[in-house]
Amino acid sequence: MPILFVVNRSSGVGRAERLSRHFARALDAAGERYEFCDARNGTPTGQTREDYYRRFDAIAAVGGDGTLHHLLGHACRAGVPVYHIPAGNENLFAREFGMDGDPQRLLRALERARTRSVDVPSLDGRPFAIMVSFGPDAGVIHRLDEVRARATGHAMYLRPVLKEALGPRMAHVSLRVDGREIVADGRGLLVIANSPQYATHLNPAPHADIADGMLDAVFLPARSTASVVLWGLRCATRDQLQTSGAISARGERIEVLAHAPTPIQSDGEAAGWLEAGQTASLTIRPGALRVLVAR
Repeated sequence: MPILFVVNRSSGVGRAERLSRHFARALDAAGERYEFCDARNGTPTGQTREDYYRRFDAIAAVGGDGTLHHLLGHACRAGVPVYHIPAGNENLFAREFGMDGDPQRLLRALERARTRSVDVPSLDGRPFAIMVSFGPDAGVIHRLDEVRARATGHAMYLRPVLKEALGPRMAHVSLRVDGREIVADGRGLLVIANSPQYATHLNPAPHADIADGMLDAVFLPARSTASVVLWGLRCATRDQLQTSGAISARGERIEVLAHAPTPIQSDGEAAGWLEAGQTASLTIRPGALRVLVAR
């Protein structure tokens, strides 16, 4: 059976397209069979995505974290292992599993055929891989959607970050973890992590484990841009978080109640708003996703 490359051709200013050709040449030389499919076009007519995916030994997402995010549920239901060829800005999933743009690493992984089962959380039934957050970092992602077509790479974050700094949209929420109230009517930044990976290595949940059957919730109280920046500096040093007022908890079920409209992002993708009075529910399915082992 061949490997399927799901390519997001808009990732990385053409980097995904170039990587696809690079991998194709290596697989041709090795005598491996493969197919390509455009991440936006989905599957051949008349087939569900799950049926299509079951034709392959593995699914390689060529793009950023959003590319893998959008095929995640289908890959889980199909039971096919995934691999991430990083072509986006952060590539947190690839970072978590030591995956890179080297075709020989993928060929060795295919030869060994070792997989690892990892957890898949859901936000109101929508699966994600790395993390969900509420507050100003989600606000940046929402603003980013307005400029994606006019800027590329990390440069496209400049305007959204500046706009968010001038008018930060703090999470105004209460938080319950496995039925216990952890935060009551707090303002700041809330991260629900399945993995320790986070943008620019500012990992607010450094002890999160993608295969422990638990979610790590971290609430960073803040009321201003200066407070958020200070939390970023603390995250950079990691060891200061627990002594600086961060609130953390671990559990299998998390509920977030909004007291004011709050933006949400999931795996670096805008995931809508939590309106005042609404509750978001996060749950986890242990071992629901198979990952092709790179190392």
